[in-house]
Parts: sequence; structure tokens; C-alpha cells
Amino acid sequence: MTDLDSGRTVALLPGVSMTEFDIAPDGERVAFATPDGEGTLHAWVAALDRRTPPRQLTSSVAHKPCFGPGGDVYFLVREGDQEFVYRVGPDETVPRRMNSQPVADFGGISPHGDWWLTNFNRVIALPTQGGSPVRICGFCGAGWGPGGAFLYIRFRDLGEMGGGKTIVIGLPAGKDLPMLPPSGLKSAEDVKGMNVVADIDMRGMMIFAPGPNPSVYAYSRMTVQRNLFSIPLK
Repeated sequence: MTDLDSGRTVALLPGVSMTEFDIAPDGERVAFATPDGEGTLHAWVAALDRRTPPRQLTSSVAHKPCFGPGGDVYFLVREGDQEFVYRVGPDETVPRRMNSQPVADFGGISPHGDWWLTNFNRVIALPTQGGSPVRICGFCGAGWGPGGAFLYIRFRDLGEMGGGKTIVIGLPAGKDLPMLPPSGLKSAEDVKGMNVVADIDMRGMMIFAPGPNPSVYAYSRMTVQRNLFSIPLK
């Protein structure tokens, strides 16, 4: 954690090497994945005030943990060569499987807990209580900002890892998704007529993390320097 005014930085869980993490909306807990001594990933949750020790959520191989409404933690569990979404409540010790069919990827849970995302070549929202999936977009990234009032959709050109454009769509009260065309959004041009509240140019940006409103966000920037060498061959 870094205080932006003073620049003071503190390691909240010293000695813990995380591959993925998510901070609870109340800022009191962190859910994270960390490898064991053999390099196998497991999902954990810990209090950021360190008054209680970190708790492993399952002995199975697990990763991509994230917080949902009510303090529930969602994560992917590997069963054989397949993966399933599991959920565990803040006062529960036994995780419950959320889906009967394996998933290729897990992109998070919606603010009201009605949908969860799968991000594999395209973003699809799957209803947590059963029903028809909703295609959000193709070759893009999507997710909700803190508070659940906005849906962030990032479009990239084919083959592009960074850059692109992020469109921020204001959501109707009590809804996790806007009205979308049946085939989803194919490009940033398809959002015309929707409640677009921000259009963010992502040039030079890699990882993007939304803040409390569309004008506040964090991102990573990568700089690559290469040198050309001449090696004589004899």
C-alpha cells in the first residue's frame, strides 16, 4: 500500500508472493492466489490489519479469486483437466461449486451477484441462477468498476496486447448489464446510443484498473529497450 501524498509504502502481507489478488470493497480483506513449495497455486483470504492469520480457501488447485457482493469470495478450482467456479461466504469454510459445466476462464462476478464473466477470446456474461448467457463483446476486456455503477469495456485491435480504447457505460439502477445487441459489441463504434460516460484512450497502457469514478484509474506502462549487437563468426 502506498500513501500518494507522502509516498510511504508498506507491505501489508510481508513474505507472501501473490500471482493474483483482489481487495474487498470495504478495504479490510484481500483474496489472493499464491504458489506452494511445489509451485501449485492455491486461493487464500487474509485480513489486511493482520489481526488474524491468512486462511486457505481450499486444498485444491485454485486461482483467480475475487470478491462478490456480501463479502463472498469467488475463484476457479481445477478438477482433473477442467476448471469450475466456486464460492465461499465470509463465515463459511466449505466452498460451493457455482456451475455444472467447466469454464475456459473466469473474469469476475457482477456487483449484484447475478452474472459472472468468462473471458476466452470473447466476453460472455453467464447468469449465476441459470438462464441464457449474454455476449458482451469480442476480442475485448470487460469488468465492473468499484460500486457497480459502471461497466468498463476495453477494445483492442487484433493482435494488440496493450493500447486500444476503454468505453465506460453507465448502468441502470439495480442492473449489472446495459441493453446489448444479441451478437454483442464488435467495436467501440457499436456503443452509439448507449449511456457512454467516458472514452479513455489506452495508448501506452497495459494493465488497467478502474477507480471510484471514470476519471480515476490506475494503469501499468511498459518501456522496452533493445540493443543491437554484432557478433563475428569464425
